[in-house]
Amino acid sequence: MITGGTRGIGYGIANCLARDGYDLILGYNANVERAKAAQKELEQRHGGRVASWAGELARPETLEAAFEVVRRDFGGRLTAFIHNAGLWPGLTTARTAEMPDDFSDETELDFFNYFYKVYPLAFKQGMMLAAKCEGFAHAVAISMPGCNTTQVPRVESECAGQAKAAMEYLVRTHALRHGPHNITVNAVIPGIVESEAWEKCGTELKSLAEGGVRDRPLARWGTALDVGEAVAFLLLIEKTLVD
Repeated sequence: MITGGTRGIGYGIANCLARDGYDLILGYNANVERAKAAQKELEQRHGGRVASWAGELARPETLEAAFEVVRRDFGGRLTAFIHNAGLWPGLTTARTAEMPDDFSDETELDFFNYFYKVYPLAFKQGMMLAAKCEGFAHAVAISMPGCNTTQVPRVESECAGQAKAAMEYLVRTHALRHGPHNITVNAVIPGIVESEAWEKCGTELKSLAEGGVRDRPLARWGTALDVGEAVAFLLLIEKTLVD
């Protein structure tokens, strides 16, 4: 199961896991056409089975519906839960009733609370539901730079950053909790990854990102497949170690 699995980094992860023989359940917010296209592309390219579900992750019932798909269509069996969802309300995804209005001093707390629901609370709920599934062995949370205590904090990332940082802490506690049961829990923190979202962020922000890209050793944008390969490696190597 991959939240936010039909576009960007999530779709890169989906491609790598489908290639490795996994059936997939892909979550998305509202773009039905893109979800159908992703499902068709993955099935044609890699074979296997691809299901999807739609919903706002700020609502607990959204993940409940996702795990209903696991029970109904996959016999209650789930190998991996990958919490990838990354979004900016009204910019990179269509606005929903749960999303706050455009960012301002008046809505800052609303954004703060919204991202907390989408990242750590949704990850926690997903872990609790996944632990009830047969064959559950791996969890991966996709974070972002500047969210943990090993990196320089970024003022512009405060609302999403605090939520991702809380999710990273949950990754560490759940790794300790589930490790004795041969369930691995990891976080992947991509750098600057090329995606359609940058086209919606404006030229100024994209120019800043391009400056950061030039400072990297490879001097290129990361790709969704780069991240997908990292996730696939974690699932592969950990499965080998557990086996």
